[in-house]
Amino acid sequence: MTRSRRASARPPSGARSVERLEDRTVPAGRPLVYDAPAAGVLVVQVRAAAVEVVGGATAAVLARRPVAEVAGVRVNGNGFDVSLRIDASARAVPGEVHFDGGSGSNALLGPADAATWRVTGPGAGSIVNTRPLTFSGVEQLRGAAGNTDDFRFAPGGRLAGTVDGGPGGFDAVALPGGVYGRVEFTATAPDAGTIVRDGNLLTYAGMEPVTVADAVVSDRVITATALALRRPAGATDRLVLDSDTDLATMESHEFPDPTNSLTVNLGSNPAGSVDRLTVGALGAAGFALTVDGGAGRDAVRLEGDADLGGRDLAVTAEVIEVTNAARDVDLAAGDITLTAVGDEAGLSAGSNLPLDIVDSLEGDRRITVDTRGTVAGRAVTFEASRVATLVARSGRSAAGGRMSRSR
Repeated sequence: MTRSRRASARPPSGARSVERLEDRTVPAGRPLVYDAPAAGVLVVQVRAAAVEVVGGATAAVLARRPVAEVAGVRVNGNGFDVSLRIDASARAVPGEVHFDGGSGSNALLGPADAATWRVTGPGAGSIVNTRPLTFSGVEQLRGAAGNTDDFRFAPGGRLAGTVDGGPGGFDAVALPGGVYGRVEFTATAPDAGTIVRDGNLLTYAGMEPVTVADAVVSDRVITATALALRRPAGATDRLVLDSDTDLATMESHEFPDPTNSLTVNLGSNPAGSVDRLTVGALGAAGFALTVDGGAGRDAVRLEGDADLGGRDLAVTAEVIEVTNAARDVDLAAGDITLTAVGDEAGLSAGSNLPLDIVDSLEGDRRITVDTRGTVAGRAVTFEASRVATLVARSGRSAAGGRMSRSR
């Protein structure tokens, strides 16, 4: 090893000289490393001026060292299914805490205080808190109950399992940045669902808002129920889909305008209910908009101005309305196609055919345009029809077919 010296003036002849060395920092301790010997739940904590790794039903101390002798902590899953919980006291650990899940099925459980999680690679990232905490080889991330957890997924961030905000509190998942050809968002419950970014699947639960900030997306597909599509206050290039009734399967989802198309698929709603989508004023949108009611009874209401910049507008549902009691509605697009259609499956009859199909169909199929504004496009098509699937049974034979009534 070579020491570096600072240059100094030559001392007078016969005088003593003092050599000044560069300042050096020597770590006060060494890393506390624990290799899991079996599956289980482990906890990193600080107690009685010592850093501990505890585990098991009795919270037995598995590793311990005085704080003054510790320079970071590393816990290795060692090929086992290990869950690691970070106690709030771990903020007093000198240096970094790192969890390497390894080849098992592993979970990282966050601290009780508010935390910002950053997922930057496959099962890898960090928790930004008082002390640095990093992780790798992890399949599940789970926030503590009753706190605020903010999960941020970089373009390369992904999990093989689920990111869970935990019960209570206010937890959010955000996907900042990136350029994608197709992003698919599917809500399975008010706080749960999946997001697929160009084939990269993210499963989430226990979240309130979902935000895709500053990502450039060509085609965006959203599947949920009971929604309102609108612009946030003052925004011209962002959209929000949020819940409209108690039937909703999501809370809120905010995202920039797609560059090519937006598709909203209304999910299956309970029997006897009507799934509704309200589309507010979009202004100059510049993307194609498709709404598909799917299974169950659906109603779509277009109540705000929209100019899609020559891109197409297509809406399929049992009931479609272009109306606003407070003002006129102007729609401008390429091809405009409004299709009021429903499909009643499983209507059955015995041997006393023919069956009166008109009386057997449920509800109406209608399109209402109640505005003094304009609906302008290259081609404007309105169609309302009813479709039923019939099954007739006589003895041991069965016949099936479809019948429609258009108007």
